[in-house]
Amino acid sequence: MGAYYGHMNHLYDNGALKFGLLKQILKSASQGELIGTEKLDGMNLYVSYSVKEGKAKAVRNKSTLKAGGLDAEELAAKFSGRGGVEEAFNTAFQNFERAVRGLDRQDQIDIFGGDAEIFYNSEVIDYRTINVVNYGSTELVIHRVGHVRVDPRTKSVIDVDLSENLHKLESSIERMNKRIANDGYSIQVGAIRQLEKFLSDEPLKIALNGISQIQKKYGLNDDNHINDMIAANLVPHVKDLPISNDMKREVILRLLNLKGALGTPQITKGLPKEVKTQVSSLIKDKQLFKDAVLPLEEVIHDFAIEALRSFESAFILDPTKNAETIRQNIEDIRLQVMNSGDEEQIKVLTKQLEKLRDVETAHIGSSEGFVFVGPDNVTYKLTGNFAPINQILGMKYRQSERKELREEEGKNIEYMDVKRVLVVYPGKFKPPHNGHLFSIKEALKKCSHVLVLVSPIDRELEDGTKITADQSVTLLHEFMRVEDINRNQVTVVKSSMNSPVQVVFDILNGEDEALAKIGFPSEGDMVVPIRSDKLDPKTGSKDPETGEKDPSTQKPDWWLFRDFHNEESVLPNIYAGDVSEFAIPTYKGLGATEFREALEKGEDITKFIPKGIDPELIYDVIGIKKKEEVDPEQITGLESSLDDEQLEESFQSSVAKPRTSKGHKNLLDVGRKDLTRHGAPFNQARPVDISNAFMKNEDSSEDPEVDVEEDLEEASVSAAIAGHVSPTCKKKKKQKKKPNYFGEMKYNSRIEIMKELKLRDTINKFLAVERKKFIKNTINEVSNSFRLRSVIRKIINEADVEKNPHPSTAINVLEVLLDKIVDIFEDGYKSLTTDVTQRQSYRKHILSAIENELRPIELTSDLESGTEEVNEIDINITDEDDDPLNANEEDKFIDVRPKEEEEEDPVEKFGIEGEEPTGRDHAFRDFEQVKSEVVTAYKGLHNPDDRELFYDYLLTNVKLYFDKYEEELVGAAEEPESDSYSPDSPVQGGESDLGV
Repeated sequence: MGAYYGHMNHLYDNGALKFGLLKQILKSASQGELIGTEKLDGMNLYVSYSVKEGKAKAVRNKSTLKAGGLDAEELAAKFSGRGGVEEAFNTAFQNFERAVRGLDRQDQIDIFGGDAEIFYNSEVIDYRTINVVNYGSTELVIHRVGHVRVDPRTKSVIDVDLSENLHKLESSIERMNKRIANDGYSIQVGAIRQLEKFLSDEPLKIALNGISQIQKKYGLNDDNHINDMIAANLVPHVKDLPISNDMKREVILRLLNLKGALGTPQITKGLPKEVKTQVSSLIKDKQLFKDAVLPLEEVIHDFAIEALRSFESAFILDPTKNAETIRQNIEDIRLQVMNSGDEEQIKVLTKQLEKLRDVETAHIGSSEGFVFVGPDNVTYKLTGNFAPINQILGMKYRQSERKELREEEGKNIEYMDVKRVLVVYPGKFKPPHNGHLFSIKEALKKCSHVLVLVSPIDRELEDGTKITADQSVTLLHEFMRVEDINRNQVTVVKSSMNSPVQVVFDILNGEDEALAKIGFPSEGDMVVPIRSDKLDPKTGSKDPETGEKDPSTQKPDWWLFRDFHNEESVLPNIYAGDVSEFAIPTYKGLGATEFREALEKGEDITKFIPKGIDPELIYDVIGIKKKEEVDPEQITGLESSLDDEQLEESFQSSVAKPRTSKGHKNLLDVGRKDLTRHGAPFNQARPVDISNAFMKNEDSSEDPEVDVEEDLEEASVSAAIAGHVSPTCKKKKKQKKKPNYFGEMKYNSRIEIMKELKLRDTINKFLAVERKKFIKNTINEVSNSFRLRSVIRKIINEADVEKNPHPSTAINVLEVLLDKIVDIFEDGYKSLTTDVTQRQSYRKHILSAIENELRPIELTSDLESGTEEVNEIDINITDEDDDPLNANEEDKFIDVRPKEEEEEDPVEKFGIEGEEPTGRDHAFRDFEQVKSEVVTAYKGLHNPDDRELFYDYLLTNVKLYFDKYEEELVGAAEEPESDSYSPDSPVQGGESDLGV
């Protein structure tokens, strides 16, 4: 990190540091030209002052910063019960607050901002705390680097120059100290110090010689970086891996933790299980990296001891006594650990003692170290023997107050080590709504940046409309615009994976290549998944009495990531945050399920979206047709366009026919036998399937004078003729009108009834027209799919007559391979329907890719069968001790540093010049899925005849498949030739066609 954030590197920690610049820094140190400050062994605290509240504010980590800092009471509560640590923090903070209150209001604003906007990186020095260095004073020391300005609205860090504010503070220190002079406490800005010039040139010569030996061993010059040395050291561990040279290179980049390097899943994709395990284990072995750095670390360590030999602490009264105390403590720890039987602790102690060499004669200064900003604007530190001493004495204090404090700091990472709190918000967002915006806004109250990851899985509505990830991203951007959410603080992208849990861990380790390219994560990020405090319905136990979940046994939504902060990123300076500290409140409104239902039913959706969003935008982006009300005039127009004859035909088909079953026809035409024994049947002539009762109505309806009662009387007479008894001689009682099936209106004729039925039928059809269209289209699609699949299945079955193994191993292997890959090619090829050139491009790229993958293997095989020796890896590392790289002087090592020029896009590299790009992209995507299968199958054939036959028949069958996918052969550009393929001939049988 840069000096602004106050993070301090050892010189060997910065892989981007060139050897030439490293030598220059060492020379400056030996000449006494380095200017910096003393590194203190106190307790870090960021301090500010709120003019608005009239209170001092303290920050220990990111969460307290988001809350606006802690006041005196809150800080005291935080460290309550910590003994000396509690007293030290409280004394420092209370004196700081009193001192600042003595300044003029304008001075307070100039130094701290109006409402605790500027926090100063400081160190609490107090004799009551247990430190390695025993300071004899009580002071608050303001560092000269690492201060931060906070946006009062978003609580995010603003990268600005604070040198003027620091200068104003420094000029006010004297006035501030007058306010607290009687308490024996002081506040000061860290003094500018300068290393003493070495009394002898020998330490510098030894250091430069050690660096030169490292350079010579690995063939490096002053323009090479430290990462080049580490990479050369890693090569012997990587060169024997059974993977391609390109992947070996990627493994080295991964071990170097370089930004943009492929993640472990990308490196191991498609590898056999045992190889994948071998590669993954090597990448996870952090000791490899430490061992690679060790030679340079030892050189810098020895030099730092000499650089600090005359550099004493400004806060130690008796440096000699301090050194004696430290030596005695080291001896006590050595005896305690060696007698403990704890092998792990003994191993750690032994390693640190080796760095000290001889405890009795080792230089033990009174200062923890020296901090300076290098020519590359990076903050460095020289610590000498203090680093191993701190490790050793830390073993004693594991149960002490200081250990408890450091454990807390481990959970809540010190703010000076964090550049950005990155909250990851994965979800479906199908579609996005106010609840999602609520979560984003709440997260921004606690973090620097929100990364919204939209699931790639589509969500289908009832009418077949699909809500895609791209549509959700578009809507989220529009919602954020209307809600005035700063897009510099929120990034919305389509996720590369379905799992919302796994993607968070991939981001922590930089294994999501697409996100890594756009800076997620970046150095100094603290990654935290966003979760709410809502009770998870999947957790808890049921109450035996009520049968409902007992809330007291349920866990909050964030509980899933409760141990996330214990994860350690494989990348340097990337941290995992505590999800419990960043949990957001539960959203009380409606969710995506209700939103989708409202869209499907055509209901009001304004309650789901921001006020400034037009609902029509939702329909337009998603592509769903808004449900419209039925237009009565349109229905009337449809009904009136039908003549009476059409209505009658419709009525007969919908009413008469269902009623004229075989038995009903006999009854109408013959009559019941028991009632027609003495009379004639109802034998009026009628057409087939038309009731003569309706015909009677038709006759009578022509006479407007005939009323309903006459119709009823005639019907009674007809019934009597058929053998029925009808009480026609009696006066009919006035019966209560019964509800009519057709409603309350009175129908005077069959035509009116038919019109009403037709009107109702028209309304139903009109309301269901879109639904029927969808059903029809779906049926057609399914039918076509089944028809097409049946044709292909028939072709396969016709050719696959012989199920016994083929006499040729190559053909047997090819059959298995084709069974795995043809479905992928089929889906990809048939998805290209806009233009035939897309399919042509797809075909050419697939065939070309097969040739490009298999031909180099064949050439390599030919070379291996010859007498010439072939190096395994293009880095050319051999086992010779004098020149491990076996390279010329100008190029002894392949530079693995990130190049200034962007590497060639793999899709562009895959493409054929002049071919249609959509087909190219689809071909690249599909071939990446099958490439490992193709190569593995080919490599498994060691007989030259088998390989030749496999290669020829693979091309032949893939071409034949493409022919089958197209109704007629299309003109193709140059393709790899295959003797057994003839595009003008019909599908061949026998050995020349596997029929796959």
